[in-house]
Amino acid sequence: MPFAFMCSGYETKGGQKGLKRISEEETKMYYSVDDLLGIRELPEFLRSENCFNDMQHAMLVILFRRGLESLCEKKMGCVDKMFDVATLYLYIHFLNEEEGMAFQMEEGLVTRDEMIKHSESHLSFLDYWSEHVLFPHKKQETSTEQTIDNVVTFYNLIIKHIEHTDIPTYGSNAVTVEQTRRELARIANTSMPMSPFMSGAYDVVKLLNPEVATCLDASRLGQTALSSLEKKLNLVPNVGRILKGSCGSLRDRFADQTGGDPTAAIGAAKIYA
Repeated sequence: MPFAFMCSGYETKGGQKGLKRISEEETKMYYSVDDLLGIRELPEFLRSENCFNDMQHAMLVILFRRGLESLCEKKMGCVDKMFDVATLYLYIHFLNEEEGMAFQMEEGLVTRDEMIKHSESHLSFLDYWSEHVLFPHKKQETSTEQTIDNVVTFYNLIIKHIEHTDIPTYGSNAVTVEQTRRELARIANTSMPMSPFMSGAYDVVKLLNPEVATCLDASRLGQTALSSLEKKLNLVPNVGRILKGSCGSLRDRFADQTGGDPTAAIGAAKIYA
């Protein structure tokens, strides 16, 4: 996306620089490369107070900043590593979110329609990442400048998603501290990886998108990430299939292929919460 709309997003608060919030009326405005490079921690307005969700988002901030820095300095070895780890993190993070929403749906905190919309957005993000950033870079089909533009566009989309979708879902105005603790405990109890450095992280990407997994340089990933996924998973039961069609959501694919929730299979009967 061309940068016809950019904003200088800095404000000083407590001696630290951070991004100014872009209002909903300014949805066509984007943070520039310099704005994004200036982020050193998760901005306050993007914090949901869900500790694990915020920690994962903070890790994405680090990865995107390092990736952009390396692109600007044309350190392609570093770019490759950052893109590989960021890809793992995106799949793991989105899958964790969807399993958390499955638990929230069971608890009556979100509706099935909300989970459908959220899951669809995850697929859109991953499609953009692979088609406009990862594949063209790995196949050397694009310029460094275009890759920078596409990473900045993607980063902006993620910022808006966190502010306008994640925080209303996971923020302190949506769920209580105790509900958040119960959700995180349930995700941890699934035995699925919760970071790109945990056992089975690479297996998750192979299950969810084999083409993307093949594109990654396994030698750049940690040995723990390459170790096998747990064979026995404890996913939230009887969630049903979230998205129609053979593709399904990330959670649909994972639950179906691992047998963690048979109701997510393509041919399973529909379940309505």
